Amino acid sequence: MLKLEPQRPARATAFLGVADAASALAVIRHFRSLSSVTLEGAEMMWPRYIRDGAALKGFDLSWLEEDAAALLIEVSAETVEAATAALELGLESLWEPADLKGGVIAQSLDQARRFWDIREDSGFYYPAIPHAPSFDISVPPTHLDAYVAGLDARLKAIDPTFEAYVYGHIADGNLHLTLIKPGPLPQDELLAAENAIYTGIVEAGGSFSAEHGVGTEKRHAYETFASPEKQALARTIKQALDPKGLFNPGKVPFSFFDRSR
Repeated sequence: MLKLEPQRPARATAFLGVADAASALAVIRHFRSLSSVTLEGAEMMWPRYIRDGAALKGFDLSWLEEDAAALLIEVSAETVEAATAALELGLESLWEPADLKGGVIAQSLDQARRFWDIREDSGFYYPAIPHAPSFDISVPPTHLDAYVAGLDARLKAIDPTFEAYVYGHIADGNLHLTLIKPGPLPQDELLAAENAIYTGIVEAGGSFSAEHGVGTEKRHAYETFASPEKQALARTIKQALDPKGLFNPGKVPFSFFDRSR
């Protein structure tokens, strides 16, 4: 599908404190319901990610309540003034119903860019945690809080020191997860971590691979968590389009002319 969208340079950006994903989704629903603005971006960062990322960049988080997560939103309108006014009025009406834990509206384009840099520089942890295992999953947005709480418990059951940076595209339930542990992990430990991360995703209607593909790193996940019907369909399509197995051999579907074994 191809959809053309008009450019909307008149934008307003806010960094908000939220208690959980349910609170963030209440904010998103409000701004999506307005005809006067368009919601251009919504990114959530769970507490460990926002605290560590901000500390590294010297970003002031004195406005953010302790243990709160962060929601970064951006709206557009016909003018910057209209976008800012809608953002301010919306947040005023949402403050108590959505249980917001603090917030800052960008007062300049430079400040908005600094807000976005906290989210977009998502590899800030690699110098201190080289080769940290990272994952890209999707969960229906209404399942996010239960999933993240369960993930923390499952990781700690493997190793009490296990934690993960959690952040991502909150409006469509696409989460990026990075284990706070240098890699590469021993194979048995990696498989245990994968099982902890992927548990419950399919049942909730999500996917073990949201937007970064499967490649070879997610072979175990594909063969374990992708439904047999989907795998069979992939083999059928592969047979129809590439009967000699010439294209990207050794990748999905792995069991079709698999040259990696």
